[in-house]
Formats: sequence, structure tokens, C-alpha cells
Amino acid sequence: MIDALSPLYSGPLAAYRDLITSRARVQADAALSLDGVISAREVLSPGWLSACIAVHGLQYQDQQSEEGLRHPAPASPDERALLSQWSKYLLSSMVSLPLAANLLLDHQLPLELRHLSLRLGDNGVVTQLVLDDAAGQGDSLTPGIMAAGGDEVAMLDARFGHYLAQLDAVIARLVPHTSLGAKVFWSNAAHYFVYIVGMMEEQGWAQQAAPARQLMATRVLTNGRRNPLYQPISTVMDRHGERHTPRKVCCVRYRIECLGYCDNCPLSIERPVAKRTKPLSATRAKLIYSDLSES
Repeated sequence: MIDALSPLYSGPLAAYRDLITSRARVQADAALSLDGVISAREVLSPGWLSACIAVHGLQYQDQQSEEGLRHPAPASPDERALLSQWSKYLLSSMVSLPLAANLLLDHQLPLELRHLSLRLGDNGVVTQLVLDDAAGQGDSLTPGIMAAGGDEVAMLDARFGHYLAQLDAVIARLVPHTSLGAKVFWSNAAHYFVYIVGMMEEQGWAQQAAPARQLMATRVLTNGRRNPLYQPISTVMDRHGERHTPRKVCCVRYRIECLGYCDNCPLSIERPVAKRTKPLSATRAKLIYSDLSES
């Protein structure tokens, strides 16, 4: 856990308290270890990323064998889908507490790649972000927001500009690995962005969540770049008159045969029957909603 974020460790956000910690705290806690803690730059390098994806894919091959699917010896799952699924563990960790800290505490965590290490757990996925001690625990966003002088566009930039740059640096390392475009990874990040904002609103923090809603309604950022979090979900009615809120960009997880379509897949809306995710453990489900399978 990070001391600067301690006001968040109650209610529904308490489930996330161990997702981010510091190297000093890991070293000081006899129950913890630096085993499996690797610099983010290294994990996101081509060699490490390939290894993580390969390990992550083994569980799906086992599931396909157990379910008796049509291949006696199932082929390896699609690499693009594996990378997309793997990225969700990393991106969910970079959105959950960091976004809550941004909105509720006006606090920016130091998530730049040079300050960040990743703890890899079972199946090769990211289970924890570990901040380098030299980076401290982050900075207050208040001075920048106050300096914006009430200008809504400037205030959005002061609050989210650096945070979006941190996410962009990670996604830029993922894109060259397969033929998936950046929009897929931004859509994965946006899934958790929308979920955390909705959770805050359910807790009565709609006013604090309002800047995030405004960001998602803003098409172009102050630097002239298209906002990658612009309207990440839509509301549509299917041919049966049922209301759906699919993401705009498919995460291609359906290419992993034993997973099928997630609940907000834009490709499954018109399908009479869509495969659904198995129930998740309560704690993990709080973080990842319905977007990942049990690991």
C-alpha cells in the first residue's frame, strides 16, 4: 500500500489497497519479497512480453482440453487476444487506485516507466505495481488545477494530462508486439476507467467523478490530439429491444476459444446466444468487473 493513498482504503476501494506499493515497503515487510518484481521497462520489452504471454496462454490451452473442444490437442490461443487479455491486468492496476486518487485526493502517482516495477504472479500476469523510492509517492494536482483559473479545458489538462501520458507510454510499448492497434489497449484501459467512475457515482461521489465524465465527453485534447478516452462506450438497443452498453472497440478476447464474448462486446449484441465469462472471485471481480476470466 501507499501511505499517501490511505484515505482511499475504505469502502469499495479497500479491495485495491495492495495493488500499488513501494519498493521500501516491500523490503521492510518480512511477509513480502522482491521475487517476481521486475522493472516495467524490462517486462514490456519484446523478450519478456513474449515470455509473459506464452505463460499466460498455457491456462487457456488447459481449459480447452478440459472442456473437450473439437481439437484433441488445441492450438495455442491467438497471440493478439492473449496480449489484450494480459494487458488488462496491467491497465486495470494503472487505472483503479490512480484514478480514484486523482479524483478524490487530487493526487498524481508517479507511474512513469522509469519509476515503475511490476510484480508478476501466476500465469505471467501483473499483480502489483511497485514504485521506486526515488520517485516518492506522487504530487498534488491542486496547484495546477487552481492555476487553470476555472477554464474547463485547462483544468482537464492539469488533472489528466500527465496521467494520460503515463498510460500512453505503456500502450506504446504494447502496440509493436502484435498487429493490434493502440485503440484496443486504450479501450481496455477505458473499460476500467468507466467502471471506477461508475463505482464512485454509486458511492455518492458524483461531483468528484464529474471531471472524468467531462474528459470522456471531450473529443480533442489541449495538445490537439484526439482523446483516446472519448466516449469509450455507447448505448444501443438490439433487435429484441434490449439495452446494451458495449465498448466501441472489441478487445478480441473471443479469439481465445474457451473465453468467448465478454458482456460488453460490441460484436455479440445481435447474437442470439453469446458465451459469457465464468463467475470471478469476489475480490478480483471488484477490480476487473466482467472483463477477465478466472486466472
